[in-house]
Amino acid sequence: MKHLTIILVTFLLLSGTVHANDSWHTDELSRMDSPAVAWLEDGVLFVSIANTGGSRERFTIAPADRRSDAFESFSVTVPAHTVWLTSRQAVSNGRPWRDDHPVHDEHPRWRRGVPEDIDIRAISIDSRWQGRYTIPVQTVDAAVAADQFVVWDDHFLDIDVDLGRLLDNGRFDRLVLDDTYMLGTRHRGEVHVVSFEGGFEKSPHRNEVYFAVPQMVLEVTTPRIRDAGLLSFDMVFYDNRRRQDTYPAPLILVVSSDYRVIDDADVFTWRFLR
Repeated sequence: MKHLTIILVTFLLLSGTVHANDSWHTDELSRMDSPAVAWLEDGVLFVSIANTGGSRERFTIAPADRRSDAFESFSVTVPAHTVWLTSRQAVSNGRPWRDDHPVHDEHPRWRRGVPEDIDIRAISIDSRWQGRYTIPVQTVDAAVAADQFVVWDDHFLDIDVDLGRLLDNGRFDRLVLDDTYMLGTRHRGEVHVVSFEGGFEKSPHRNEVYFAVPQMVLEVTTPRIRDAGLLSFDMVFYDNRRRQDTYPAPLILVVSSDYRVIDDADVFTWRFLR
C-alpha cells in the first residue's frame, strides 16, 4: 500500500459501478461472453463489441429504456475473434434529466458533460448465442479521464485524475492506493501512481504560500489475455469522520492482440484502440 496525505482512495473491482441499477452486476460485467463498452462523446454514441466466440455473431443494440428514442435500434454482425466499433448520432428525446434521479446521485460520471436532453443511461445488447445483457453508457469524464475505452492487452493505459475537480470542495484527509485491479474473474494487475503534484507550495521567489490544484496520473498495465474482458475499479474517498464517497473509474474493454479490429464508426474517436 502507498500512503499520501490528502484523501483516501481504495480501488475495488466494479463494486460501486453496479449499485444503482440491477441490470448490470459485477458477475455479468466480468463474465459476459461478448464484452462490450459504450460511451457518449460530443453527442455521438459509440459502441464497441468483442466477439469471443468461434463463429460470426449478430448483435442487436437498443436503448435499455424502451421509452427512450435517443437512437433507433440497429444490428451489427461481428466475425469471430473480432472487436467491432460502431457509432450512432444521439438525438433529443424531449425528457430533461432529473437531478434527483438515483443513478445521477450514485454515478455522476455517467452523465456529466452530456446535454440534458439526451437521455441514454444504458443500452441493451442482444444476440442469439450470448443472450441479452445491459451495459452502462459512459461519458468522457474531465475528472477521471482515461486515454481510451478500448485497449489492447499487454498495454500501458494512463488515467488522469483531476483531484480538484473530483473533490469539488470536499474535505478529505488521506490517500491510500490499493495497488491491485482485477480483469474478469481470472486476471489481476497493478495500478501505479506515476505522478502526483499540487496542494500547498511555497514560492521559490518570494515569502508566500500558494495552492496548486492537485493532479494525479495513474498507470495500468493490462495483462496478456487470449480473448477480451472488462476492467474497472472504484475510488472511495474518506474524510476525517470516516464518511465515504465512491467514484467509479472508467470501464475499459481489454482485447487480445490476436483479435481482428473493424472500425465501422461514422465519426473518428481517439478512445478506440489504434
